[in-house]
Amino acid sequence: MQLSFLRLDQQHLEPAFEVIIASRMALAQNGIDQWDEVYPNKEHIHTDIINGHAFGGFIGGDLVAYVAINDWADPEYDRVNWSFHVPSLIVHRLVVHPMHQGKGLAKQMMHNIYDFARGNEYNSIRLDAFCVNEVSNKLYESLGYKNAGTIMLRKGKFFCYEIGI
Repeated sequence: MQLSFLRLDQQHLEPAFEVIIASRMALAQNGIDQWDEVYPNKEHIHTDIINGHAFGGFIGGDLVAYVAINDWADPEYDRVNWSFHVPSLIVHRLVVHPMHQGKGLAKQMMHNIYDFARGNEYNSIRLDAFCVNEVSNKLYESLGYKNAGTIMLRKGKFFCYEIGI
């Protein structure tokens, strides 16, 4: 199943947020208290779109995956012993709609993000993943991302991952 990776605009706000809400519910059903009404909310997605940081994965005309990418990191990232120097592309809110999970779409999204980073002269890609979200952690490790340490965010402990470009 081939995924198209496109920058989102305002017309994609509702479909992108629907992906977030469906995923939030699926995480909760699986006992993962990662996302809630505070984060990520519709305003986060709206801001991502306005700033040109929002990207979607499309199958046909349907938005089935969402991610925000930019060079902004939580201040907690300063405490991590990263291997690569900035500029680093930071991945935020990578999600695939639960109805489309298990088909390799998250890997396709990450490959597109890698291509974007390489084409925009970043030295590395960085991201964090909730420590109890085993699926996400296995995904990043399977793609060659190295665990650079942990940080504490609002919901608890997150692993920080990095890969060089």
